[in-house]
Parts: sequence; C-alpha cells; structure tokens
Amino acid sequence: MQVNRAEGVESETLDALLRAAEEQFSQWVYVKRSIRIFDGDTIHLIKPPRSLEWTETHAMMDADDIISEVLEARQRKKS
Repeated sequence: MQVNRAEGVESETLDALLRAAEEQFSQWVYVKRSIRIFDGDTIHLIKPPRSLEWTETHAMMDADDIISEVLEARQRKKS
C-alpha cells in the first residue's frame, strides 16, 4: 500500500471530485464521502485530508468495504 498526498492541479481535481461526492442530509449537515477507483489490480482511494480518515482503524474498515465490493461484483458476474 502506498499513500500519496495530492499537490497542485492534481489536488484541485481531487478536491472537485470529493465536493461532487458530498451528500447533503439537511440544510446544515453534509457527509464527505471517499471515492474508489478500480484500475486493474490497483485501487485508488481518494479521501478528504482529515486525520480521522487516515487512521489504522479506518484503513481496516476501508479494506473490509473494498473486499466486500469485490466479492459482490464477482458473485454478480457468476450469476
């Protein structure tokens, strides 16, 4: 696993993607979502630069979600 911090134009592009992934629940509450891009055997995980998003516990939860998504996709292909 490799974690890279986006800089310059790349950072601006990723910030725009994260803004597009925000979900408004009410007038005052927004939820920032992460973005996953599956590119062959590489998974790009784009997340806000909040330290809460980059803890070991959160990494384990992300891994669980990704594994679940991959297994579900494989199951759908078999059907």
